[in-house]
Amino acid sequence: MASIQATSNPNLDHLNEDFKRLIAYLESKKELMDAHMVEFFTSNHWESLLSPQLREDLESLSHKQLTHLPTLAYDNTSEEYRTLGEHLRLFLEESRQAQLKSFTWVKDQREFTSNSKVNFISHIMTPKKSYEVDVMSDVISRLAKRFQVNKILDLGSGKGYLSQCLALQYGLKVVGVDSSDGNTQNAARRNERLLKVWSGLVKKSKRENNGSLRSDTVSEASPSCCDGSLHLCNHFCEDSDKKRALHRSSSSLSSSPQGDSRVTCKGSSDAVHRCLYSENDMTGELKQSYTCAPSLTSFVPVSGFVDQSYISNGTLTKIFDELGTPSDGENIECNGMFIVGLHTCAFSRGSIDSDNIPGFPMSQFLKPFQLQISRNATMVAQQAADRISSESQCPPPSVLYRAILQVILKEKFGLDGSGMRVGKAGAKCKDFKEYVNKCLYKLGLKDKISELSDEEVNSYLTRFKHHERHLHAFHQLRAAIAPCIESVFLLDRLFYLHEQGHNSACIVRLFDPVRSPRCYSIIASKA
Repeated sequence: MASIQATSNPNLDHLNEDFKRLIAYLESKKELMDAHMVEFFTSNHWESLLSPQLREDLESLSHKQLTHLPTLAYDNTSEEYRTLGEHLRLFLEESRQAQLKSFTWVKDQREFTSNSKVNFISHIMTPKKSYEVDVMSDVISRLAKRFQVNKILDLGSGKGYLSQCLALQYGLKVVGVDSSDGNTQNAARRNERLLKVWSGLVKKSKRENNGSLRSDTVSEASPSCCDGSLHLCNHFCEDSDKKRALHRSSSSLSSSPQGDSRVTCKGSSDAVHRCLYSENDMTGELKQSYTCAPSLTSFVPVSGFVDQSYISNGTLTKIFDELGTPSDGENIECNGMFIVGLHTCAFSRGSIDSDNIPGFPMSQFLKPFQLQISRNATMVAQQAADRISSESQCPPPSVLYRAILQVILKEKFGLDGSGMRVGKAGAKCKDFKEYVNKCLYKLGLKDKISELSDEEVNSYLTRFKHHERHLHAFHQLRAAIAPCIESVFLLDRLFYLHEQGHNSACIVRLFDPVRSPRCYSIIASKA
């Protein structure tokens, strides 16, 4: 069995050196990162952002080399890599050296996973989600055993896939918190459906594995661990934007007088659980106003915003008490509390409306460099380099279509086009004409459709179609630097944790990057 090494500290000199090299690399590639594919033609990215030598090397690529370009440098002994032009090889080698995959101190999944693990039971999940939950639940279970904890706070729990697995298959007590009320309601509904079929799923898994379903806590009676008494919580507060710790839709909850700063929880039983919430010391009032439910559950989904006061004022403690009456040794205390944190890192471009990224940078190490990561750069970071190469992908026709549409908006209608977003409008379009019409309609320009004849639309396509290979090469080249941009977010968080004295913090490649592109996690413990 592999040993858990969460307490080891990577060589700080190597870590500092790698971070500085990454920062310098991103600064040198700022213009390329900040460019947007929709402006490929209107801003002439091919000539303005790439040197003549690099353009020549890109033009000489075979189709296979082009599709594998984002990860060609990972195997610098291959025939595909050795036949690249000198300037392109240098570009790819620099990007390879400035990403987590090349940093020797990054830990491997095998240091945190079991050799003999619970047979994962997947239900109502995509293959990708099943894979991620299977791996993460095993890691969390091992960390929980290592640090002798049985209570898990799953922040950003979504629909509760991971939380439910930890409760049902590993016997852990889990509170899943998500900022989306819709996600929390979906988690409750999914949990209800899952409990109805759990016994059958366990029996089926045993048959498929010849009775080898291994778990110290899971049995056909496991639904008693997660019996559907999911306590729907509503938080009432004078300053809801600042103080809200829990929120549920009012249609699911009992009402409370306006201004009554209380958390009111109502489960499937008639018991009402009240937790007074404020920034003052409410420990005594919490104890006086709290009532335990007659039925127990090991998974409670709630929605809201969590900050330090969520722990210090006792709210979290009382929610965990919902999961059963703990022994004195199990009480969660603000002082002397042992926290195990596992954070899988993904930066959602959908939540970023400007170049001002909240929470970045976090570390004092990075702040003096004044590194700016634009919204466009975060979109580049979302590119899955390993998956693109594995699937031999080039951009879909909609990428070319969108770049040409930008030309039409500027030349035909005199519009700047900046900030005009069409989303996935081209996903089901049969041709360029349909794409243009659908996008103009979506942009509120349906009156302009009649001003474009079929011949004029086709002339735009003909004018730029022969530049499609340049567009593909530019796209693939930027995909090669995507892991570098993602790496800076992770390193910033890692350094922040180290600066706070959490020297156990480490970055782990938890997933296969082809199956799960956001494959890195930060694992840390705090005594």
